[in-house]
Amino acid sequence: MIKTTKTLYLILSFAAIFVLLLIGSMIHKMIIAQKPKVSVVMPVYNTEKYLSQAISSVLEQTLPDFEFIIVDDASTDRSTDIIRLFANIDKRIKFYQLPYNQGAGAARNEGLKHITGEYTLFIDSDDYMYPEMLEKLYNHAKNYNLDISICRVKFKLDNINGIPQAKL
Repeated sequence: MIKTTKTLYLILSFAAIFVLLLIGSMIHKMIIAQKPKVSVVMPVYNTEKYLSQAISSVLEQTLPDFEFIIVDDASTDRSTDIIRLFANIDKRIKFYQLPYNQGAGAARNEGLKHITGEYTLFIDSDDYMYPEMLEKLYNHAKNYNLDISICRVKFKLDNINGIPQAKL
């Protein structure tokens, strides 16, 4: 009887451990499944003229599984209003503001504090991306087991000011 009880106790213990491991594994998979494939970080400072196009180009990506972190570096134009408008429409946008102008590097670093994606992409607020850019970069990185994936940049001149504008 004692031997049977010990055996039963061991079987139940192993079963409980197995169930806990199975539950832990399922939770781990759920957490990983919720992690976005890419975190897009955009520092913003007084770019209201280009900002809507830049934000729209990110939101229109063919790879939908990304988070979009926008950090305003204390803009004095309507940039903040434009960001809030988009953030109210699309929940992938996470909006942060710096208390005073610190430069694009500080805004990028602030964005890095909030990323949760598997990969990170930076885009400036006066640039825009082809719709398939994130998908191509992500798939390239995954297919070749890369830590970094790089693409070309095309420049075009702003018709009004003759200012180069990048298209990624």
